[in-house]
Amino acid sequence: MRRYLARILIGLITLTLGIGVGTFWLKQRSTIFQPSGTIPVVALLPDERESAIEIVFRDMIRRHEAHTTYFLSIGPYDDPSDSLMARFKGSTVAIKKLSQGVRNGPQLIDRDTGEIGVHLQFGFYTAQSENEAIVGATWEYWKSVGRKPEGELKPYEYRLSRSDGRWQIQTSKFEPPMF
Repeated sequence: MRRYLARILIGLITLTLGIGVGTFWLKQRSTIFQPSGTIPVVALLPDERESAIEIVFRDMIRRHEAHTTYFLSIGPYDDPSDSLMARFKGSTVAIKKLSQGVRNGPQLIDRDTGEIGVHLQFGFYTAQSENEAIVGATWEYWKSVGRKPEGELKPYEYRLSRSDGRWQIQTSKFEPPMF
């Protein structure tokens, strides 16, 4: 009987602590992520959005060690539009749609050359106003090291502003994934 009562008491204490910690966390989270004022809903033209995505992809290519092939995607699986891809014509490196590569485990292999490529993934676009946006993107590269591929997965958040009709990067920061 005492064991039964002890287990019930431990269960009640655990439940109380769980509710208390959860409530505290939710209150803290709501104050941290509370928007200051209202965020305007802005409908940008597709080419304006693509201009913002292009500048982010170009920055990610410049930011890291050079590779010969880059695969672009919108989200984890969708190819970018032909008009976005046309913006990269004449590049000194191969910039291709995601569908032009083939997965070998986590690696992304160029179908034409057989080389391991870098996957640049556009994640989200949030217009803050007509001339400000937040863009999320991820750099993914897996190289062969023995039997196991060794990889880099680097998510970034960019804050962009537009002046004189051109998007410019104001800030960018590495956002480590939360596991």
